Amino acid sequence: MRKDRDDPCDRRIVPVEQEGLRETAAAECTSAKARLEQARRCWHHFERKDKPAFVRWRAREFGALLSKARDVEEQIRNAHALVHEVEMEMRRGFQDAHSAYQRVMFRRENPSAATDDGDAERPWEEEGAAGKLSDFEKESLFQNG
Repeated sequence: MRKDRDDPCDRRIVPVEQEGLRETAAAECTSAKARLEQARRCWHHFERKDKPAFVRWRAREFGALLSKARDVEEQIRNAHALVHEVEMEMRRGFQDAHSAYQRVMFRRENPSAATDDGDAERPWEEEGAAGKLSDFEKESLFQNG
């Protein structure tokens, strides 16, 4: 039984002239190595000369603006932290924004006055405060319940 050459199951070995293929592959490899070496030289030049020169130029031309930008970014981070802290205080103590802000600012100004027992964080459990909820607390309980 002889298999046809177009048969997909035909597994005969086909001789191929490899010399031309090897030369082409070697030439492509040599070319790729040369391009890689050129890219490395350019990258090292960029890292050693261009980048430091740019940093010096930017500092010389925009130094004052960059300092101001860093200061503004720090103010934004601080304000964001304050807002987050006030929001957490509002959630923790069922307080309105103004009361929560005052508590946060008091804690920031007097870190030694912060209590560890947590009773100050639950104003609804203080003496005389039982049964008296602010409108904000009632709304929060209504939404959560």
